[in-house]
Amino acid sequence: MLKHGLIADEKHWKDLISIEKLSPESIAPFIETSMKIKEDVVAKDFREQHIRKTLNFGHTFGHAFESYFLSHGIPVLHGEAVAMGMIFETQLSFLEKLISLDASMEIFKGIKKFFPHRAIDLAGAEQLSNLMMNDKKNANGEIHFSLLSKIGEGNFDHVVSEKNLIAALNFIQHLY
Repeated sequence: MLKHGLIADEKHWKDLISIEKLSPESIAPFIETSMKIKEDVVAKDFREQHIRKTLNFGHTFGHAFESYFLSHGIPVLHGEAVAMGMIFETQLSFLEKLISLDASMEIFKGIKKFFPHRAIDLAGAEQLSNLMMNDKKNANGEIHFSLLSKIGEGNFDHVVSEKNLIAALNFIQHLY
């Protein structure tokens, strides 16, 4: 649900991060809005050629993060992995000069409020990089990310520099 606000609806994002404590009752009023956002995006791009790719925000790193922990016998929830992916890909958005520092800090704070951080060591960062290279959304040996232009606006097919990829991996290691 946080992702839907970040890629398409700033008000939805702000409403979600104003929740004090996660519970079925606290998120129930926001489910319909999230479903509508996703439905609208999918309706505009059924074959995932353009705007629908924004729904992948957080997933390129998130899937690598999930695979990394599962390969070490450590269970991780898909939503938790995608949340870490959204933090990583927000940092990439900042490093690529797509999003402001203030917006990225708001996003980090909002996601960290609801999702715990899992530490990653240096060897893990290298493994995550390799796992991201195997993502199905890649083309021509390049990692394609869905990033943010601002809170409430996503973009897609963004190829980042290796320097920024390494910097974002370092950032995620030292986040908390």
